[in-house]
Amino acid sequence: MGIFKRRGSKSRGVEEAKEGEEEGNASPPEAIPTRREQTRNSTRARRRRSKRRSRNNNNNGELNANGSSSSLNNNNGGSRSTTPINNTPGPPTSDMVPSLVVELETSPNTHGEQPARALRMLFALSEQQHNRTSMVSQQDGKLVQVLLEFLERCDRGSSEQYLSLLVLNNISIPAENKRMIALHCNGAQALTKLLCEDPSCHLLAIILVNLTFCEQDLRKELVNLQLLESLSYALQVASLKLEEYEAFSPLVLSSNDDNISPKELLQAFMVQQEQETQLSMEQHPLEDLDSNTGTKTQQQQSQEQIYPETARWCLSAIKNLTRPTSSQQACTTLMETGVVPLILKLITVGVVVTAPPNDGQEEQKEDILPRNGTRSVFNSPAKWDSNSMQDAALFVVMNLASSTSNVREVMREAHAVDILSRLANVWKQQQQASKDDTMQLQCFKARMALACLVGAEGHFGQGTTRTNRGSVAGSVHMMTQADLLELHPTEASLLLELLSNSMHGLAGSNYSAATFSPKWVLFALRCLLTNIPNQEYFSSNCGVVLNTLLIKALAQYSLGTTTETEEEEAPKRMTTTLDADAAAHAAFSLYLQSNYGFGNKPNRFFLPAIYDNGENRVAGTGSLACKILTSYIHSPDVTPAGRHAADQLLLRLHYLQFGGTLDDSDNTNNIPLECLQLDDSLVRMTDSMVVEKRTHGARPRPDIFDRAILRSRVPKKGGGSGKRGGTTNAPWGRNDGRGIATYPSALHATQALSFGSTKVRHLDAIDDVAIANNIANSANGEKTESYNYWWIWQDAKEEVQKHLDRQTSTDSKNSSASKKKMTTKQQLTKDNGGDTSIHAADGGREIRHDVVDEDGPFTIFGFTCGPCN
Repeated sequence: MGIFKRRGSKSRGVEEAKEGEEEGNASPPEAIPTRREQTRNSTRARRRRSKRRSRNNNNNGELNANGSSSSLNNNNGGSRSTTPINNTPGPPTSDMVPSLVVELETSPNTHGEQPARALRMLFALSEQQHNRTSMVSQQDGKLVQVLLEFLERCDRGSSEQYLSLLVLNNISIPAENKRMIALHCNGAQALTKLLCEDPSCHLLAIILVNLTFCEQDLRKELVNLQLLESLSYALQVASLKLEEYEAFSPLVLSSNDDNISPKELLQAFMVQQEQETQLSMEQHPLEDLDSNTGTKTQQQQSQEQIYPETARWCLSAIKNLTRPTSSQQACTTLMETGVVPLILKLITVGVVVTAPPNDGQEEQKEDILPRNGTRSVFNSPAKWDSNSMQDAALFVVMNLASSTSNVREVMREAHAVDILSRLANVWKQQQQASKDDTMQLQCFKARMALACLVGAEGHFGQGTTRTNRGSVAGSVHMMTQADLLELHPTEASLLLELLSNSMHGLAGSNYSAATFSPKWVLFALRCLLTNIPNQEYFSSNCGVVLNTLLIKALAQYSLGTTTETEEEEAPKRMTTTLDADAAAHAAFSLYLQSNYGFGNKPNRFFLPAIYDNGENRVAGTGSLACKILTSYIHSPDVTPAGRHAADQLLLRLHYLQFGGTLDDSDNTNNIPLECLQLDDSLVRMTDSMVVEKRTHGARPRPDIFDRAILRSRVPKKGGGSGKRGGTTNAPWGRNDGRGIATYPSALHATQALSFGSTKVRHLDAIDDVAIANNIANSANGEKTESYNYWWIWQDAKEEVQKHLDRQTSTDSKNSSASKKKMTTKQQLTKDNGGDTSIHAADGGREIRHDVVDEDGPFTIFGFTCGPCN
């Protein structure tokens, strides 16, 4: 027998018939259905049972003690409790657990009264939260081991199996039990094996969701057990349509193949699926093909899945395992499973625009709503509530987007940018979008994932990643990066609220306190701030609030000692400790926003006045902002990007503007005041700090802030295109703008020449304001360091180009005169037999013929050049 066998094989039909004979329900041999009939009947029966469970469980796998449904509205994929009808007379006690375990262990079969009674009493005990930890810890987890062994013997779909799973589900909720169940009792591997054998049992997936909602170290160990491969396999099978399932005959583990690994099982599945897909395409090459929107597939995706509940909970477990951590092994492993295209398919929205009749067009697939037209969205994010399959899939995509550059490159190649950009823009294209909180949140999550995909590499302070198509930007072909990243005002407000809530363990209106990690939110913010319009919007509308949250995050990292919590029971206002990467995101975001805090615009401050305590500065102990930044720089794990950001902030701190108070109603942007204030413990720590006096950085010129500037590489002397060469061949007059880089200010232009630049090598410490001053001086025509570039102000472009054209004309005349003079000298030399002493015949004085233009040639530095001496 091979390592795999197909569901519905003859041998399995015989085994099921024998089991029926033992129960007195034997069927005669001739009554055994054919393989296809048996597979269809078995599949439909399992599907009916799954639907009944879904209705009873209110789509959450949950029942209360009276048998009625209940919903916990758990938004974060966390632990869930399910409760069946309890018919046990009299409440059992916890000291009965050892004897109940013995009854269950010694039962000769699984469907007798003895195991049923033990299971009912165990379940009643597990319904009491205070019993769950002691039930698992007694006898070193023997209850878990016995339950897992009992499940191996249970008939699929039996009441005994269902009750056993409910007990396991309840005791897997406490954080203290997860490691014991998952690792010490080998529960994770046992449950995933059962799930691969029977993907119809979504309760198995729910228990795995509980176990994977755990701390980082345990998640890493679960990934090493190939849990992601098992979940990916179950997700693939559960997502098949009924017709595909019957024709495909998914591979299942046989009872004799305990040594087969989940990775091998998944690989065998993928090979056969590829063969089936190729065969189907050959037979039906145009069936279900929609290259633009895939509306048919997406509209009916969840309804057509054979086991939608299993698919939903598998995605939730995958979401938990891929949560952002210091290690990105889980995301890399998931990419190797081949399940990512299916996950992206689940969040693909289809848009059909119906034009008015007088346009002569009934339907067209568009991205822009025509005049008087209507828009229909299939697989609409307005229906993606916190427990939906699409919500879990979108979280998985968000986790992948915040992972490594290699993972992001594969995501881009899988068209994730196009899919996410379509999703992110859906709510803005709906007339009533502002009233739909669910749609807003889902589309905003897509925007943040999109920012991570296109804004995480190749920008200021980030590493540059090369892809098969060249740069990261080269792989984004649907829209420009500015269009992809630019925030709507509503999205900016959501981001600010999300940052505050994630830092303080607070829930939002439609998400729980543990749904978003502060590290992920800070990374998304850092990527979104690579877009200059986003920087400008935040600075002009909520700059003080954003900057206050960012510097508080730095204080929490460098001075705080609280620990991370992911459990539902997290207390309010719990401060979450950030790691070095998250702190670097906060530092660099604060540094980027400081470009707008120099007071060049009225009533625009960098931070509240409390961060620039004048008394401390006079006393030489340093301001509050200085203490926090200095403490961050001296942190042991500070990253190079974070250090550069903090150094630049300290250099310019003397010139930044501080003003206002935190309790100003106009400054809070609906952020609770206590979230903007430093904790008392952090304030006490800063009060006892004394920092060394630092030298201020360069004083900024007034013209480096708001005046757009152009940059061009200096052509090589004698180079250039066409007839014109040399250093006068500037590109300012080109209509296509080729070779010209435009920056909103000289301060922004420094980014390409500062930290991480491959264009300029700095021997001394970097001061970005000093670089901006040099750039402005160069554009003003002063001889200064120009970093081998030409610089001009954008508003002076036309005037400069006119002068350069006149200079070119003058140079051409001078060149012609020089050639004519040289020809005359050569002729004279020839007539005198090659004697060049003819120049001394006039008393050793050579007559010069200079062509003088009254306007004079104009250099790019703004000097008018007269005749040469």
